[in-house]
Amino acid sequence: MQINRDMSLLKEMLQLLLHAIGGNGASMNASSTDGDDAQKPPLPIDIKTQFNNLKVDIVSTPRKYFMFVLVCFLVLYALFGDYGIVQRLRLEYHYRSLQSELAEENKRTKQLQAEIRHVKEIEEIERIAREKYNLTKEGETVYIIKQK
Repeated sequence: MQINRDMSLLKEMLQLLLHAIGGNGASMNASSTDGDDAQKPPLPIDIKTQFNNLKVDIVSTPRKYFMFVLVCFLVLYALFGDYGIVQRLRLEYHYRSLQSELAEENKRTKQLQAEIRHVKEIEEIERIAREKYNLTKEGETVYIIKQK
């Protein structure tokens, strides 16, 4: 019994679906179950008949199909257009990658500036040592000129 009820619900849903896409559902097996657990599968839908039904429906209600096509076009444009969602997601991903690259470059700049400061400090220390204390580096020759 449960199987029969499930099958009848499935048939009703298929008929509603066929009706929604323009079919009349006549190709479905409309007879209810005879109490057999084995049911006949629904007959295949004739594509040519479905296409003809769709043409008749379009001719009889063109405004509905025009609105459907217009909405589909707008949705596709919103997704894939120049300012669409897909393009925006690409740009956001690119922006994030550039931001991370910028952060890495800023970190490297700070490291280089610290290194420059360190080198300048050592050079400054060496200069003061040479002037005040007459110290030299290894391998360096110093000439002392005495004033008269």
